[in-house]
Parts: sequence; C-alpha cells; structure tokens
Amino acid sequence: MRRFALIAGIVAAVITTSVVGVGPAQAVTGDTTPYKKAYGTFESFSRQGKTSTVIKLPAAVKSGIIIATYRGSSEFSIEGLDSANQQNGDLPVYHYGAYSGTTAFGLQSFTTTRAFRVTGTGAWSLTVKQMSRAPFLTKTGRGDHVYLSGAKARNVRITNRGEGYFGVFQTPLSQGYSNLVVNEIGPWTGIVPLVKGPSVIQVQSDGAWSIK
Repeated sequence: MRRFALIAGIVAAVITTSVVGVGPAQAVTGDTTPYKKAYGTFESFSRQGKTSTVIKLPAAVKSGIIIATYRGSSEFSIEGLDSANQQNGDLPVYHYGAYSGTTAFGLQSFTTTRAFRVTGTGAWSLTVKQMSRAPFLTKTGRGDHVYLSGAKARNVRITNRGEGYFGVFQTPLSQGYSNLVVNEIGPWTGIVPLVKGPSVIQVQSDGAWSIK
C-alpha cells in the first residue's frame, strides 16, 4: 500500500503497510486560547460517502483537524482546493487501502483551503474540528495524529516502529509554515530538536511511535 506526505509543498511517494490511528496514551491538558486565536473557532461537522466528491468548507473554517476513516482497498485522498477549485498543495490524506487517522489542514500561510476533494471507491467518513480540539502532545501513540504543544524548546528522543513512511512536523503559531523534524521510512530512533511552543505537532506513521 502506498501513501504520500506533503513536505514543504512537495509530495513524496512512499511505500507503507496498513495504518490505523489510535488515541493518545496519556491525558494531557493545557491552554487552548492561543490556538483559538491563531486558527479560529467553528462548529465541528461530519461527512460520509462511498464515492468521490467535493466538500465545500463553511466560511469560518480556515484550518483545523480531520478525523478520517476509509474502508476501501483503492486510493483514498483528501486534497485541498482554493476558491477557484484549484489544487493548493494542501494534502491531508493520500493513502491506499483501509485508513483511520487524524491529520491537519490550513497550517501553511501560503495556502488557502476552501474545499476538500475526496477521492475513494469505498465507504469513507470524515469529521472536521477546530485546531484547538486536538489533544496535547503525549509520549506514545500509533498511526497519524495531530497534537498541540506549549512546551519550551527541548531535545526529544523519537522512536518509530512502523514499516512505512514516518514524518514528524512542528508548526509554531508564530510562523506560517511547518518545520520538518523527522522524515524517514521504516523503524527509526533518534534525538531531534523541538522549538518553543505553542505549536502544532503532526505525526505520520503506520505503526507505534513515541516522543519522549
């Protein structure tokens, strides 16, 4: 099965095994006010279907998180479109086969997502929530997830036990683009720097991982 990761506006193709997102292992709380100011607030909404479609976003939705599932065996993607229905480089999900995970959209200041183009030939569902509804960063997890982090600048040991693509991205609220923290394929461990929060942390993996 194959999936793609968006890295600084470039989509890199990789080979992976199946991915299933699992919720955070520890409950962590913090101040979500900066995220509400930076990314806005709106009412969560859900959509589902069995074929490809285009979902127009409400005017208040500029960025947020997508909790998605797919039961088909073919390509499943969620791609951002601008107000002219043009691809804008925002690619929250690109996957082959069954999928379950949480991803983010609208984090790059050079993109404006006004609609999602959903591609799939099996049953799919997605729920869109404001960024402040994402959980705060926890030490362990599995699959694709989005977290908030208000931590100070520090070095962390990151481990991945998946066989496919493994990416970790940090987006400080003070800048309009993401820092690529980890960009690997297969099992991996190493110590990497994280900058001072508040920030959004995205993890892309097809297996179990830890950030300590």
